[in-house]
Amino acid sequence: MSERGKEKERDYFLKILDIIEETVFVIDRDLRILDLSKGCLNKFRKGVEREVAIGKKCYEGLWGSEEVCEGCPVSSVFEKGEAARIEWSLSLSNGTNRYFDIEWIPLFGEHGEVTRVIGDIRDITHRKEAEEKLAKIVDGSSIPTFVINGEHKITHWNAAVESLTGLKRGEVVGTDKQWLPFYPEKRPVMADLIVDKAPASEYEDKYGDKYKKSSLIEGAYEALDFFPTLGKGGKWLIFTAAPLKDSEGTVIGALETLQDITEQKEAEEQSRTIFEHVLTPLYLIDEDETITSVNKEFETLSGYSREEVVGKKWTEFVAPEDLERVIEYHHNWKKEEPPCFGFKFVDRAGNTREVRVCIEPIPGGKIKVASLMDLTKLKREEELCAICEELKELDDMKKNFLNAAYHELRSPLTPIVGYASLLKCDELGDKQRDYVSNIEKYAEQLRAQINRMLELARIDGGEIAMTLEDVSIPEIVNEVVKSFKPLWNDKEQTITTHVSEGIEVRGDKQKITAIFTNLISNAIKYTYEGGRINIMAVDRGEDIRVCVSDTGIGIPEKHLPKIFERFYMVNTSLTRKSESLGLGLSIIREYVKLHGGRIWATSEHGKGSKFFFTLPKKEK
Repeated sequence: MSERGKEKERDYFLKILDIIEETVFVIDRDLRILDLSKGCLNKFRKGVEREVAIGKKCYEGLWGSEEVCEGCPVSSVFEKGEAARIEWSLSLSNGTNRYFDIEWIPLFGEHGEVTRVIGDIRDITHRKEAEEKLAKIVDGSSIPTFVINGEHKITHWNAAVESLTGLKRGEVVGTDKQWLPFYPEKRPVMADLIVDKAPASEYEDKYGDKYKKSSLIEGAYEALDFFPTLGKGGKWLIFTAAPLKDSEGTVIGALETLQDITEQKEAEEQSRTIFEHVLTPLYLIDEDETITSVNKEFETLSGYSREEVVGKKWTEFVAPEDLERVIEYHHNWKKEEPPCFGFKFVDRAGNTREVRVCIEPIPGGKIKVASLMDLTKLKREEELCAICEELKELDDMKKNFLNAAYHELRSPLTPIVGYASLLKCDELGDKQRDYVSNIEKYAEQLRAQINRMLELARIDGGEIAMTLEDVSIPEIVNEVVKSFKPLWNDKEQTITTHVSEGIEVRGDKQKITAIFTNLISNAIKYTYEGGRINIMAVDRGEDIRVCVSDTGIGIPEKHLPKIFERFYMVNTSLTRKSESLGLGLSIIREYVKLHGGRIWATSEHGKGSKFFFTLPKKEK
């Protein structure tokens, strides 16, 4: 460009500086002011003429300072040829502070070198004061709140949002990580959409039907959503984002508040669960008397599905003869009177039943909840309860009578056995001695049967005591098998045992012995001569499983479910000879249950039976 052209361009530039109100100045590499706009000094150093400032160092001419301003980036702009921007504050003589946003723009010469730098100063004191006020409001608020600026950087992150999210302000202020506590990957939060002036489609894309425009704040949006990454089990939040605007109405940032309603949602869910599963028919009524929701019990009572009921007037279920009375009572109901009344309820099939309804408003809303009591069902249940109570009394009377009878029957047996023993003397002949032996034998059998019945009576009355100790299963099996040796030897039977050494359970030794005694005794009794009996005990870790099997007469399949019932006996030639009342299996079943185990049997008629039971190794 010619010298004339340069001079013309300079004049044009100076004219612009004379006209504009912006605070613009030009400096060289020595930081000397070459030019500055007419209104520049009026804003910073009133009374100082423009001509006086030109030629001086920028820090002297503009700010009245004797040294380079701290953090000044001008040298870097000249060296790198890149624009810079800083915020800077100035303390005035009256004790106040002024804040400036200064942008430094390089100007290049013909050879690409930076020859001058233009400084553009914006007074941001009002903005800073507004930010300080905002910071006090945000930081002092108990509501979780954060603020982002127009560049989507976080400027405020208060203590409440720290507590909610677990992120400290030092970790996020100055960053664009506002998404981090809420989402697994980066995406805009609602405040970002506010800053971007996003269309409604963006909100719908990000939040679906969970968002809406705020009815209180212009330009604000709010939404409700669940955030699984917050807290231990996730949190429900209501969040509202509103724009922050400057004095000219330009959006310069956004503020977002968060409300944790997790406890409220959990309470609502609990209420919904209770409403749904309570055993009382319930329905909700709107202001216009229409039903808005019903539970399962109401569906059962009415015969209608939920979808069919919703939208109906609740009075549609009132029998015609009761309708006028019910409507009048309901509309004239006063708070001091009971909100309950009876009527005939009509179901889908047209059947009627007597019910009692209680209709009460839900606090804080316009919805009412109505609960129905089926009086017809209640009367039937009351009758059944009365019958059950009578049966219980009769059962108690039976137990008391039998208990007394057993004791009365057992009392004469002791002298009978005693006198029979005294009758055994040398003067008796063989025939008389057999008679006396039979008296002893049958008296002892009778006493054993009475003792079994007394034991069952004590079980029914909860009078059985458990003496717990460490019980060796191999020891009990060996003792019981040995005690029956004369019997199985007489029948030429073979008994084998497969019980590992060291198997122990925590239990009542006497009762566990009785279980083995009964099962092994039965196996010997109901197995033919020359048959086989096997006893096996397996340690399964938490419990043991025992199996007593034989090659005896077996049990028909139809009898298996009943063999543990009292007085139940399978009618065979051997059972008729056993002179048993069918109480042994009933008693040992109760013993097994007292230990926390279970007992069952399998059998094939004519080929033998297997009786199984389990016992926990530790006390339950």
